[in-house]
Amino acid sequence: MPLQHSTLPAENRCPQPSQAPQQSILVPLGLPNFQILEQGLTPEGQMEVTIISLTDRATCPRCQHVSPKCHDRRVRRKRDVPLLGRQVSVLLVKRRFWCLTCQRAFTEPARICGWRRRTTERLRDHIGRCARSRPITHVAAELKVGPRLVQTGLETVAQAELTTQGRTLETHASLPTPRFLGIADFARRKGQR
Repeated sequence: MPLQHSTLPAENRCPQPSQAPQQSILVPLGLPNFQILEQGLTPEGQMEVTIISLTDRATCPRCQHVSPKCHDRRVRRKRDVPLLGRQVSVLLVKRRFWCLTCQRAFTEPARICGWRRRTTERLRDHIGRCARSRPITHVAAELKVGPRLVQTGLETVAQAELTTQGRTLETHASLPTPRFLGIADFARRKGQR
């Protein structure tokens, strides 16, 4: 059941139930500077939203010149915050631009996800906020993500909250070096390994 983005003509604004076999709704995602190209549901019940950036040029990371020439496009699948109990996949159309100065192709930056990330920033923030009050394994099982992603999201949220209070989260605190590694007290006293 595809969700449509276009508006209906004036004569078809209020169709009869027999004339409208497919009902649709447009869900605002709250992504500034992005245009929704298409929305739809997969047969598994997952929502897919195809988006593209509104900017028509990008800055070359090598020479810092602005390039208006689009070289090609590639679609990248990113996970987003669940909506109405359904998983949401954002299909991000990433463009590669051709720099006219250094004669090389480069990819526009992924502002909503980050470099080489498969999840959006707001999903990682949502995961971290869920993990503040619940066990990491429960959050990972509910949102179908790994526990490492939940742990990273929790650390990011905790660091942001501590920064607003003027404190920091020490991740590399120096610990004293242990004298014995992996040896029980009984084995150490008896001289056994």
